Amino acid sequence: MRILTIAVMALLIAGAANAQANRHATTKAYVDSCVAEFENNLTNPEPACACTAGILSGSMTDAEYEIVGRLIPHLRDDTAMDGAISEMVSDEGYTVEQILATAELMGSLAADASRTCDILSR
Repeated sequence: MRILTIAVMALLIAGAANAQANRHATTKAYVDSCVAEFENNLTNPEPACACTAGILSGSMTDAEYEIVGRLIPHLRDDTAMDGAISEMVSDEGYTVEQILATAELMGSLAADASRTCDILSR
């Protein structure tokens, strides 16, 4: 029984580490994209971009935040976005409904992020 408990704990820890790594990659992708978007309009966009990424990460499940990470690089390219969505649906088991719901969630969090993070924009 003790060996089974240790094995289960090891799997849980490995899963948590993988989810954390995925969140880190998504946060980096989001911040990089946000900074590129606002670097010509703000002197120091990094704090506000990181704040917004934190709100998104804290408000989303691992799957939702993974969807964000997959779509962020394609925000300015509709063809690439369509390709990424098709790949997520056909190869990774996401549904179009999950992807749309995540996009809606991002939109609903925008006001909270703005109220919370805009103070950091300079």
